[in-house]
Amino acid sequence: MLAYIAAGLSAAAPTGSAAVQVETYAAIHSFTAQDGTAPQSRLVRDSEGVLYGTAPMDGPMDWGTAFAFSTHGGGLAVLHSFDWPDGIVPSGGLVLDGSGSLFGTTNSGGAWNRGTIFRVATDGSGFALLRELTQADGQNPDAALVLDGAGNLYGTTVGGGAFGCGVVFKIRTDGTGYTVLHDFSGSDGHQPRAELLLDGAGNLYGTTYSGGELDFGTVFTLTTAGGGFRVLHHFAGAFTDGARPWGG
Repeated sequence: MLAYIAAGLSAAAPTGSAAVQVETYAAIHSFTAQDGTAPQSRLVRDSEGVLYGTAPMDGPMDWGTAFAFSTHGGGLAVLHSFDWPDGIVPSGGLVLDGSGSLFGTTNSGGAWNRGTIFRVATDGSGFALLRELTQADGQNPDAALVLDGAGNLYGTTVGGGAFGCGVVFKIRTDGTGYTVLHDFSGSDGHQPRAELLLDGAGNLYGTTYSGGELDFGTVFTLTTAGGGFRVLHHFAGAFTDGARPWGG
């Protein structure tokens, strides 16, 4: 996969017509097996123009990487190479706090092979596991975390929980206070794969890939305290309103 940067160029226009703005693209980095491969999540950018992300495959230990890439030159740096005890397959993106710490999840690995929640500094130091997930916690997170202003992280898992259909969870940035905010049961959704959206009033919004009335997925909301869960929409499938929402 390539990382891209866009540059706008004004193309010549026919006489008497308006100028046409043409967007051209240039590859600024081509990933190698040493960098990590198959990045599939969004990047996060700091105030210095450095981009941070994850690659779920390859890297020095073969199980994915967290990386940094400066938009001002200097190339890509692997911040952490994942191995089984750390968690493997970091398919979700990263979230950055104000103190220079990055937070993310791995889909598998850890003590019970159900995924992990981790922290690493923007210079690659201080890697720490905040949580090694269990079946009861929810397992196999696929999405990036969301951070609020009080130091709480919110996320989803594809499976596990009380009914095996995934959960919405909360954990503090120091690794304490892990709480399952909602256990999906199937009728209200199954396999939440996308990152959550947090509004200014303390409400979380998200989607599930399957489950709901017709098993095509749902849109849901709940509060950051875990109350007020509601299904806002049940997807009806092809030729109507779509099915299987996956993105944020």
